[in-house]
Amino acid sequence: MSLAAISEGFRDRRLAAALTERIRENKAGPLRIMEVCGTHTMAIFRHGIRSLLPAEIELISGPGCPVCVTATGDIDLMIALAAKPGVTLATFGDLLRVPGSEGKSLAMARAAGARVEVVYSPADALDIARNTDGLVVFPAIGFETTIPVIAATVLEARSKNVRNFMLLVSHKVVPPALEVLLSDPELAIDGLLCPGHVSAIIGEQAYLPLVEQFHMPCVIAGFEPLDILSAVYMLTRQAGRGQARVENCYGRVVSKEGNAR
Repeated sequence: MSLAAISEGFRDRRLAAALTERIRENKAGPLRIMEVCGTHTMAIFRHGIRSLLPAEIELISGPGCPVCVTATGDIDLMIALAAKPGVTLATFGDLLRVPGSEGKSLAMARAAGARVEVVYSPADALDIARNTDGLVVFPAIGFETTIPVIAATVLEARSKNVRNFMLLVSHKVVPPALEVLLSDPELAIDGLLCPGHVSAIIGEQAYLPLVEQFHMPCVIAGFEPLDILSAVYMLTRQAGRGQARVENCYGRVVSKEGNAR
């Protein structure tokens, strides 16, 4: 069976209608669910998930965009590095227009003469370093999902003795970010739709402290319509029962322990 055929199975309209009806039957009352991952946000819009849900269920977008959570101080540092003689900043294109503390961006710095190169992967940045004598700096942004490929690039640089390749590390990890958000009494979140990609790395157990500390229902989901609707159903079921636990409806990818490799 092809991957396309498998994906279509998770978009079955009949099953989606049945799940939607089950969600309505739960009658969990007003419920605010935060989808943590930016990919979930896009999938919710693409598949019209909000239009399928009862009016009392509100989906709120969380901190899942790696560019959006990059600190202005880090942008300032990138701009300063790119302006130094002999330095090339090799970055993802998404960062170009993000403003720093004074409203300046990498795109503006490049227009003013700074060496800023757009790359599609850290491996591309390493290739630039191999072919230049100057220092090449790669801004390492993102969550747990980007860390492995960047770490692999560091190992490659070491094995090839590339000494003019450096990282500006600005990684974030999801559980502490969620802990900060849930500590805010004004947030008023009733459940978390937890990210599939990140959870494949950190596993189900990474969310247990959120359940224990904040009594927060957590459900891990994939990115197809039935994945998301199943997660919403599980969250409404937990809310209706007054429960808070970690559930995983993306078991085809996510394990309890995650992937430590």
